[in-house]
Amino acid sequence: MAPQPFRVFSGLLAAVVAICVAASLLVAAGSLGSCTKTEPETATTPVGQTGGTLRLPLDADVLTLDPIHIIDVRSSAVARQIYSTLVRFDKDLQLVPDLAENWDVSPDGLRFTFYLKKGAKFHSGREVTAKDFVNSFTRLANLDEASERANLLRDVVGYHEFRERNADCLTGVSAPERYSFQIQLSKPYSPFLTTLAMINFAVVPCEEADVDAEDQHYDFANHPVGSGPFKLVDWQTGSSIRLEANVDYFEGAPFLDAVLYKVIPDVEAQFKAYADGELDATNIPVGKLREVSKDEAYRGQFHHKDLLAVQFYVFNMDKEPWKDRLFSSKKTLRQALNYAVNREYIVEEILEGRCEPLTGIIPPALTEWYNPAIRDEPRYRYDVNEARRLLEVSGHPQGMFFPETTRLLYNDFSVQPDIASQIEDFFRDVSVKGKRQAADFPTFVEKIREGDFIVARGDCVADYPDPDVFLWRLLASENSGAYGNWARWRNDEFDTLVEQARAELDPGKRRLLYWQAERIALEEAPWLFLFTQTVNILLKPEVKGIAISGMDIDASFPNNDLSRVFIMRADVN
Repeated sequence: MAPQPFRVFSGLLAAVVAICVAASLLVAAGSLGSCTKTEPETATTPVGQTGGTLRLPLDADVLTLDPIHIIDVRSSAVARQIYSTLVRFDKDLQLVPDLAENWDVSPDGLRFTFYLKKGAKFHSGREVTAKDFVNSFTRLANLDEASERANLLRDVVGYHEFRERNADCLTGVSAPERYSFQIQLSKPYSPFLTTLAMINFAVVPCEEADVDAEDQHYDFANHPVGSGPFKLVDWQTGSSIRLEANVDYFEGAPFLDAVLYKVIPDVEAQFKAYADGELDATNIPVGKLREVSKDEAYRGQFHHKDLLAVQFYVFNMDKEPWKDRLFSSKKTLRQALNYAVNREYIVEEILEGRCEPLTGIIPPALTEWYNPAIRDEPRYRYDVNEARRLLEVSGHPQGMFFPETTRLLYNDFSVQPDIASQIEDFFRDVSVKGKRQAADFPTFVEKIREGDFIVARGDCVADYPDPDVFLWRLLASENSGAYGNWARWRNDEFDTLVEQARAELDPGKRRLLYWQAERIALEEAPWLFLFTQTVNILLKPEVKGIAISGMDIDASFPNNDLSRVFIMRADVN
C-alpha cells in the first residue's frame, strides 16, 4: 500500500534519551596544548533590566538531578543551571572556560592540568577546590554508584583497577595544589577535553551527595547542591521546577531572579500557553511550522537551527528475529526493512520538511566530520521490490516466520505516535506485521535500558561536538545496553576502527577512520534509519541573551548559560 495522505497531529520532535546531547567541529587542534582562553559570550544589560522570571517548557519531567546519573536532555537542561563543570560550550559549540580559568595539555595528549577560578562556592557556602573535582570524578567512576556514564573515564589511569576493586581510588585524578586539578590518561583519547563539558562531570560537594542511601530525609537526586548560577527551590513532580538566582555565583549574580520550568508534554498546550503569555518560549507543534514561519505576528520570534541530532529505530540484536548466529547473519532482514521505509515521505508529509532523511550515522550539522558521499549515494532508498527480495533472501518470504506481531516501542509523546503508525504501514506493505507499543517516558527508558523490546525508537542529541558520540557511544560493543548501544550490536572490525579513531590526533586521519566505521554500520543495519533533527521555536522578543546552538534540542535551551539572560522591560528605555 502506498502512503496515503497522513493525518498530522500536534507535537514536537524531541529527544528521548540522550544519552547522548555534536557540532560544527571538535576543537581537535585546540584540545592539545595550552588553552587559548575565550571568554564566554555574555549579554550586557542596560541599567534597570535585571530581575524577573524566565518561564520555559519541559516536554517531560526531569528524571534526576544527580549529574552522574543524567542521561536525558530534560534533566541536563535543568542541571546545567545548577552545576558547574571545568569547561562548557558556547553558542558555536567552541570550548570555553567554566570553573577552570585555563588549562594545559601535555604534548603527548595524556596529562590535562586545569587551574580553577578562586572563590567559587557551592550553594551551601563552601568554597570549591580541586579536591572536590577529584572526589566528583571518583564518584562518577565508583562501581557502587552505578553511573550510566562511568565509562566516560575509561581511559583515565587507574579506572579499571578501581572498578575491579583492586584499588581504593581513581589514581589518574589528583589535586597537586588547592586550585590545580590534574587528569592522567593511559592512552590518547582525542575528544577527551570536549567530553568534560558534559553535565556528568559536574563538581558536587561529596559531603552532601554521599549521604547514606538509607537516610530517607535526604536524596541528592532531588535535592541537588551545585556551584552554578541557580539553586533548586521547588520541584512539583510532573508540574514545575523553580530555580532561583545564586547571588554568590562566581561569574556574578544572574540577571534573572528565577527560572521556572513548566512540565507541559502536549506541545499544542505549550503553544497556547505561549500565546496566552504564560511562557517565554515554546516549541512549535508539527502541523503549524509553515504557518508560524510566515505569520507576521511572529516576526522576530521564530528561530530555526539544524541540530547535532538523529532519529532512528533500533533492532534489538539480542532478540529474534534480528539476532545474528555464529555462521549466519540476519543483516539482509534488517536491510530489507530499511528499504521498506519511505524517509522522504515521513520528512515532508509528517514533519513539514523540518528535517532531512538520515542516510548515515554522523549528522550533516557536524559539518567537519560529515561524509557528503553518504548523502549523494545513500545506502538505503525507498524500494519496496528490493525490500521484498531481501526478505526472501533472509528466509522470510512475504513476511513468513516472523513473530506474529513485531512490536514497535516508542514513548507516547508529540509526533512519535504518528511516525510509529506510518512505519507500521510501511512494514505492512512488505507483509511484516508491526504493532505499535506506546509507553510513558520513564517506562520507555526502563525498557530500552533493560532490553525489553524487539524494535524501539531511538535518538541521539550530541552532548559533545564529536562523531565519537554517534559511533562509539551508540554502536561500540562495550556500550551494549544501558551505556548507549541500545541495539546490542557487536562488530569487531567496527570496534577496531572506532578505537583507532579515538586515539588518532590528526583530524584528517581520524575522519577517514570514522567514515570507514560508519560504512560498516550502515551495511550491517542495526538501526532503521529515519531522519536528522532541527529545532523550531518561538521566543519572546523581550528575552535577551539566549543564543541557540546545535545542541539546544528544544525550548528548554539545554546548552545555554541562563545566568546572562535578561528580560527587557517596557518601562525602561
